[in-house]
Amino acid sequence: MLGVIVLKVGNVVLRRELLPQDVARLQEIDKTRQLKQGNLEELRKQIEGLEPTVEKLSALVEELHALWAEQLSVRSRTAVEISEKANRSINILVQPMGDEAHFQQVWELIGLRRFEKPEMTKCLSFG
Repeated sequence: MLGVIVLKVGNVVLRRELLPQDVARLQEIDKTRQLKQGNLEELRKQIEGLEPTVEKLSALVEELHALWAEQLSVRSRTAVEISEKANRSINILVQPMGDEAHFQQVWELIGLRRFEKPEMTKCLSFG
């Protein structure tokens, strides 16, 4: 006999003799546990190594959004100036766009399709 295994589950206590195959199985389980623990530590180190990159990217995205907001502001001011100089005969609408699909949706809503002459539509497109 190698020893006794004592398991306590709630109020129930189980005792069993420890056999050689139990020891071998426990050693296998321990090796697997150590291997997984090592993999886990390696993954933690990789994640910690990536944290500065994530922070840098977050800061860059914020900077990009601020730049877009600034561009929108400049374009809006320019549009107002053009409208005022044209005595409101030209009305320029400046809106932020999320993506190309949003742009196309707004483009269609402002009524550019009402032009019957294709050459007018061409000169107003941005393509």
